[in-house]
Amino acid sequence: MEFFDESLFQDGGKTKNNSIFSYFIKLSQEYQTVIQILEPKITEKNIVWRHYIPQALRKSGKRGVPILCPGVDVCPVCRQNYALGDRKHPDYIPSQKRIAVNVLDLTPSTICPVCETENYTTVCSYCGENLSGREFKPSDTVKILERGVTLFRQIAALEEVIRAPYDPQDPLMADKNAPVGVMVPVGITRFPITLVSSRDGKGDLIVTPIPGPVNKLNYLDYQDKLISIAEAYFVLQPDEIKLLMDGGSLSDVLKARKEPGDSGSSTL
Repeated sequence: MEFFDESLFQDGGKTKNNSIFSYFIKLSQEYQTVIQILEPKITEKNIVWRHYIPQALRKSGKRGVPILCPGVDVCPVCRQNYALGDRKHPDYIPSQKRIAVNVLDLTPSTICPVCETENYTTVCSYCGENLSGREFKPSDTVKILERGVTLFRQIAALEEVIRAPYDPQDPLMADKNAPVGVMVPVGITRFPITLVSSRDGKGDLIVTPIPGPVNKLNYLDYQDKLISIAEAYFVLQPDEIKLLMDGGSLSDVLKARKEPGDSGSSTL
C-alpha cells in the first residue's frame, strides 16, 4: 500500500474548515518530537488549504495564526490577494496546501501543575513554571501531524527502507504474500519516527524524519480514537477571518459569537 500519493498534490479544490490548536503535534528546535503514524495511506480527506495571518493575536500575546481557507470565492484573504495582484507585496498572504494525518504522540512530556499545559521542556511554555523536577513520559495521545509535502515525501521514503522478516502470523503482514523469513517492508505504521527540527539560512523550520526500530504497536487498535480531519478544524466565517486580518484574536471571535444575535451557525 502506497502511503503518499503524489497525485493528491495536483490542482484541486480547497477545504472549508479551521483548526483547533490543541489537536496538533508541535515541532520545535528545543526538543525532538516522536510520533507513530496511525493511518496507512493519505487520501483526499487528509488534504487541507490554509493561510497564516501574521496580524492575528494569539493567546500568548504573540502574533500569527494559521487559519483554513473557506474557499476562494468568499475568503477575505484570497480576495485581498487578488486585489493586490503581486505575490511580493507585504500584505500578500499565500495559500498553503497541507497534509494532516493522525499520529500517536510519543514525545516525552509533562503537564504543568499550575496551568495544566502539556510541555516538552523544563519551562512551561504558557506560564513559565519550572518543570525540571517533574517526570516526563510519552502521553500516548492521538494527535494530528500537519505539514507540507516535503516532510511527507521524506516520511514516505522510509516505507521502503524499514523492513523485517515476513511473518505470516503477524496480522499486519498477512497481505504481503512473501516466503517466511524474507525481508519485506513493514508499512508506515509499524515504527516510531523522530522529527528533528532546525532552521535554514532563511529562518524557515526544516524537519528531518528519523525512523526507529520496528515495534508491535498495531494502528488498528486506535481506530476508535482517531481524530476526524473534518472535525479537527472549526469553521471561521469570512467576517471572522477579516477580524483576524485587522489584528484581532480568536478570543475576539469567541466573544463575538456569544453576543446577542449570534446565529450559532458554527462552533469552536
